[in-house]
Amino acid sequence: MKPTNPKSSMNKPNVSGQDPVSRYRMPSVLKDKSGVEFSFDGEVLLKCPENVNGEYVIPDGVKEIHRNAFSDCSGLTSVIIPNSVTSIGQEAFCGCESLREIHIPDRITSIEFWTFSDCRSLQKVYIPDSVTSIGVGAFESCHSMQKIHIPDSVTEICDCAFSGCSSLQEIRIPGSVTEIGECLFAGCDSLVSLVVAKDNPVYDSRQNCNAVIKTESSALVVGCKTTVIPDSVIIIDDCAFSGVSLQKIHIPKSVTGIGAYAFSDCGSLQTIDIPDSVTEIGFRAFCSCRSLKSVEIPNSVTCIGSQVFFDCANLTSAIIGTACIEYEAFKDCKSLLTVVLLDNVQYIKESAFNNCVSLESFNLPEGLKSIARAAFEGCEKLTSVTLPSTGTIVHKEAFDSTTAIIVPQGAEEALDRKLAGFSLIDKEDIRDE
Repeated sequence: MKPTNPKSSMNKPNVSGQDPVSRYRMPSVLKDKSGVEFSFDGEVLLKCPENVNGEYVIPDGVKEIHRNAFSDCSGLTSVIIPNSVTSIGQEAFCGCESLREIHIPDRITSIEFWTFSDCRSLQKVYIPDSVTSIGVGAFESCHSMQKIHIPDSVTEICDCAFSGCSSLQEIRIPGSVTEIGECLFAGCDSLVSLVVAKDNPVYDSRQNCNAVIKTESSALVVGCKTTVIPDSVIIIDDCAFSGVSLQKIHIPKSVTGIGAYAFSDCGSLQTIDIPDSVTEIGFRAFCSCRSLKSVEIPNSVTCIGSQVFFDCANLTSAIIGTACIEYEAFKDCKSLLTVVLLDNVQYIKESAFNNCVSLESFNLPEGLKSIARAAFEGCEKLTSVTLPSTGTIVHKEAFDSTTAIIVPQGAEEALDRKLAGFSLIDKEDIRDE
């Protein structure tokens, strides 16, 4: 009898289209009658189809709701989450526009990034005492949420956690919170009460100010439209009022610094009084404040950040006392008519007044040292400008070609003395200063 080759069966063609082993593998994904996908062991809810409507009950025994599991299920009105769930992934319910209520189970310790963002109908949220962290954008743009209770277990509230919650009226920061992110309540147009618990060791709301202040540094980190800045505040921190529907705000003389984006996108802000105690204004501090009409920067300010008043579309007048007007500081201020530069202004940086299409005239002080490239590019109504007699270094592309440059007697000689020893090409380069 001819012996059988034990390997001969491995050479037969796979007529089923499967490799021999895979025919005996268990499926890696299971689906219920609604088409919701689970891991084979049933412990991870992977994905819910976007066409699932009404109420959905997650089976008991599920331990994890995967990232994006219910994202963009716009017809989902309610999800019942069992206590077996210990983890809810990032963006798990993002974009569930009809979801009205959510009860987070008691074994969850962290609400992850953007978990409930854009749940526009969400009104009621239960956060259990097990939660210690509320992640970036966790409840961003939950427009229907009027109030939310933050339990005493929470130690960290991250950037933009409640930004865009336009119906949110009040919030209490418990004593357990020791870390607060930026832009926390940007776009919360209805927020009128912002209180820190008295037993909080890091933050306070001194003098019933409706703001969050870092106790040790006296830096105001989060404000709302009813905030009254106490006269003990030293710094208005980055993004403190970003996107807040302020109309006016009084800055006390105790304040020495205004941080980056501090008042950015405050679309209703009409007036701002910067006291002469302020020495620094950060990047984009007032950008896109499109109702702002006028501004005066005192000569106490030694530094303003780039794009500080960028896109303040209705700004008509500016008095500027800072030594250096930074990159794109007033770019796209299309209603700007009048600019007064005080005597201590020394540098006008690149594109500082770019596209200020209504600007017709302004003064250049005698102490001005340089005007950089494109500083007044696009200022189409600026027909002429008179340079100081002290010999200001002007980049060859600082103004549009249609702007006449008037050089007073003696200014050319002063400029030649400044540039002595440089070739013609070097002179053009140094005018980029």
